[in-house]
Amino acid sequence: MSDVSQGPGWWQATDGKWYPPETAPGGNLPPTGAGQSAAGTGPSAPKQRRPFRWVLAGVVVIAVIAVASSAGGTHASKTDAVGSATTASAPAGDHPATSASPPTTQPAPPTTQASQVDSTVKDGDFAFVVHDMTCGASAAAAVNPDGMGEAVPAGAQECLVTMSVTDDKGNAQTFFADNQYAYDAAGHKFSADSNGAIFMNGSNDDTQVNPGITISAIVPFQIPQGDQIVRLELHDSAFSGGVAVHL
Repeated sequence: MSDVSQGPGWWQATDGKWYPPETAPGGNLPPTGAGQSAAGTGPSAPKQRRPFRWVLAGVVVIAVIAVASSAGGTHASKTDAVGSATTASAPAGDHPATSASPPTTQPAPPTTQASQVDSTVKDGDFAFVVHDMTCGASAAAAVNPDGMGEAVPAGAQECLVTMSVTDDKGNAQTFFADNQYAYDAAGHKFSADSNGAIFMNGSNDDTQVNPGITISAIVPFQIPQGDQIVRLELHDSAFSGGVAVHL
């Protein structure tokens, strides 16, 4: 340090003193106030740049972009794979196969065979001939002999259908009143009055019929008062097609 310049490279700080070249900005730091040119108007010495931080930041940005691109490509590949599998499993224009309906255990609908009273109709092992039908007080008394059977409910009437049943096949078959049905003009379906048949004479319900044998059977039905049976549906078993007889 000197009050005057001592030669080339000496520089003047803001305190008015002159300093040797080795203390110039970029070397050792000058005393307080140093950092301007000898005239006091020059810019401060430029700070040392640190390019390493910018290089490191660039590397991080490139790595993030690479990871994002890789994830996007994987997602697209999975999406394409799913789409390809879907297209392969369901080609355009094809329809999935429908499963077959399970077998039903309900009785089959009656056949188209039909007849009038005193005509023969056949279903399975049986040949039926309907003779007549009686409704009213006499029928009610028949299902409740001496008060030991079933009383007809209020608003109902009892009807008795008399028929012949023949086993015209080679195997024995059992006749059940429960397998027989009646219909009115509106299409209402009535089941046989099996409780009434228990106490009624001559019903022959639950009777085994051997081949070539004919029995006389009486099947009772309870229907509303004022209604009328117009058709019977007769079956040799609970699962047969049945035949119709018009009354």
